[in-house]
Formats: sequence, C-alpha cells, structure tokens
Amino acid sequence: MGLVAEFEITCEALPLVEVATAVPAATMEVDIQFNHGNRPPFIVHVTRDPADAIKDAFDTSSFVAEHH
Repeated sequence: MGLVAEFEITCEALPLVEVATAVPAATMEVDIQFNHGNRPPFIVHVTRDPADAIKDAFDTSSFVAEHH
C-alpha cells in the first residue's frame, strides 16, 4: 500500500527549507537513499518552469552539494 503525505516545513534549520522558501512555486519531491552509509544523500526532483530560479536557489543553498 502506498502513502502520500503533504506537509509544511517551518523549521529553517531543516534541509532544503531555504530552497523551498526561495522558490515557493516549485514542487519538490524528496527521496532519501538509505543504503549510502551514515549520511544518506537526498535525491530531489523539482517541478518548476523556468528552471533558473530553482538552479539559483540550489547554488546558494548551504545544504546542496551538487545538482544537475
């Protein structure tokens, strides 16, 4: 059985909050890759057009190491 949850993150210290705040029109789907050691990477799929705003937010985020 699948589960879909929609929630609002209000703590600014959590990952990707600064990205979501910078581009409120974006839809972000976050997956965590648990099989990658103690600090599993987040894989984020973003729906936003044009993509420049989300790229700028990722570039300035202290949490994002790389994006494609």
